[in-house]
Amino acid sequence: MLRPYLHNPNFYTKTIKLPAKHGSNMNKYSWLSLAITLSLLSPAQLSLLAQTTTSNSQAKPTTTQQPIPNTTVTIPKATAIVVTFPNNTQFDAGGQKSFPIVLRLAEPILDNNGNVLAPVNSRVNALLVPVDKSTQIVLQSLIIKGKIVPIKAYSQKIPGIKIRVKTRMEQAKNYALSSGRFGTVALAFNNNSNSSDMVKFTLISQAAGAIVGFLSPRSILVTEFAQNSEYILMLEETVAL
Repeated sequence: MLRPYLHNPNFYTKTIKLPAKHGSNMNKYSWLSLAITLSLLSPAQLSLLAQTTTSNSQAKPTTTQQPIPNTTVTIPKATAIVVTFPNNTQFDAGGQKSFPIVLRLAEPILDNNGNVLAPVNSRVNALLVPVDKSTQIVLQSLIIKGKIVPIKAYSQKIPGIKIRVKTRMEQAKNYALSSGRFGTVALAFNNNSNSSDMVKFTLISQAAGAIVGFLSPRSILVTEFAQNSEYILMLEETVAL
C-alpha cells in the first residue's frame, strides 16, 4: 500500500508557516543594536558610561529637613544693656548706703531670636551702690510687655570725685556757733558761775569750735551722673521668659 505523501507531488514544496515569536526577535534586535552602539563608543566614553550607571544605581533619594523653630525666649548671658540717666544725679560714693533709682534703656533689648523685647526708653529699676570709693550701677528689674522681670546686670566701677561742701571759714563759723551754744547751756546748770565766767567759757568754746571746724574735712566723695549720660552694663546670667 502506497503512502499518501508518495502520490502528492506538492508535499515537498509546501512551506509550513509557524507563528512568529515577536518577543524573541525584539530581544535579539535590542541586543544587536546595543552591541553596535557600544562598538562605536571610544574607551573614554565607555568608562564615563560605566561610572554614570554605577552612580545612578547607588544614588539614594534625599529629603530636606525643615529647621525646627526655637520657641524658648531668653535674654542670653553677657548681653550688653545700655542705660541712661533721665536727670542729673549725685551719689555719695564714700558712704555706705545704696540708693534706688529709675533709669531708662538707651538701646533696645533683644531676645535669642533677634526680636525686640524691651524698646528704647523702657523703665529699668536699679541701685547705685558704693564700692571701694566708687559707684556701681546694679540693675534689679526691667519692664517687658507690662510685666516686671527680675534681672541682674552690673556696670564697671565709676570713680568718685571730691567736691567742696563748705569753705574752711564756713566750717569754723558753724562749729564755733555750735560750741558756744553748748558752753552756754552747760554753764546754766552751774549755780556758782557768774556772767563773767559764762562769757569767758562761751568765748573759749567758740574758739575751740572754730579750730575744729577749720581743720575738719570740708569735702565729700561723690559720683556725678549727668542727664542723658549712658552706661553699659553686662547681664550676669541668662534670663528665661
